[in-house]
Amino acid sequence: MKLGVFGNSPLLHIGHIGIGLSGKLLNSIVSIFALSGLLSTASVAQMYPTKPVTIIVPYAAGGIADVSARLMAKEMSSSLGQPFVIENRVGAGGLIGMEAGARATPDGYTLTYGSQALAIRPHIAPMRFDPMKDITPISMVLSYSQVLVVPMSSPIKTLDDLVAAAKKTPGQLSYGTTGVGGASHLASEMLASATSTRFLVVPYSGGAPALTALLGGHINWMFDTVQTAAPHIQAGRLRALGYAGTQRNALLPEVPTIAESITGFSNTGWFGLYAPSGTPLAIIQMLSTNVQKIVKLPSVRQELLNGGVEVEGTSSEAFSSFISDQSKIFGKLIKDANIKPTN
Repeated sequence: MKLGVFGNSPLLHIGHIGIGLSGKLLNSIVSIFALSGLLSTASVAQMYPTKPVTIIVPYAAGGIADVSARLMAKEMSSSLGQPFVIENRVGAGGLIGMEAGARATPDGYTLTYGSQALAIRPHIAPMRFDPMKDITPISMVLSYSQVLVVPMSSPIKTLDDLVAAAKKTPGQLSYGTTGVGGASHLASEMLASATSTRFLVVPYSGGAPALTALLGGHINWMFDTVQTAAPHIQAGRLRALGYAGTQRNALLPEVPTIAESITGFSNTGWFGLYAPSGTPLAIIQMLSTNVQKIVKLPSVRQELLNGGVEVEGTSSEAFSSFISDQSKIFGKLIKDANIKPTN
């Protein structure tokens, strides 16, 4: 079976028979054959995509999610010969965009660039879709951890100082978060659990106002993204006490990991590509293979590293397994910390 051209329409050859197909009908046939296992990934690569592909980014333009998604879209357009178009659909902490992606037609033409929220939000409040059933992971593009910072004027010089102060005045040292269940909130609660301490949680509407409050001395500490915090650390406005990743960050090599003081501590977020459940397996595998190749390109890899993140590029199966494991970890943390949604 192969594909040719009849007039202006694709021609599907089955045996010695050639059939002219419209693009819409061709896509349907590709899905049917891919689902039945009769098409290999290589075969699908000849038929998909035949039109532009939309990538829903559930976050605002300008952040690491949007920037890295656009980088991937540009390279995928070049590699696969069709435009990959970014659509920012923000709201509800990313849930609006992720739900739209989960409910899209499973034909490979609507993808979602989602985050670890898919493994967190179900443990905080009911959702209108099931991330474990309604979405198929394609590939993790990048992972990131945050850095724990205090104002440079703070008397707290080290992580040990922070823990000691928290134990001396339980529930009085304040930290800022970017919202209930967000990356900074969970990293902070993980630290409190690991050190048997209590802190005062001060939620903000986003990372920018939380950082402004920290710089102004209105809160004592916070976890922030490396990309945002690094300029303030290098300018002497913030002091970094520890990095939440498993190894030191390339942009802040002098900052120790928290695990160097607290064995086994790590808190990781991620962004990756997802498709609606029911998308043909051959398309999932072809897209996953493509992402894995793209993140290995020197220019792409360097641009991602410059953003303070770790470059990944995983198989669909590995990504699915990772999300499942992380969901269990986050679920236990959320239950133990009694984290509830805000009204």
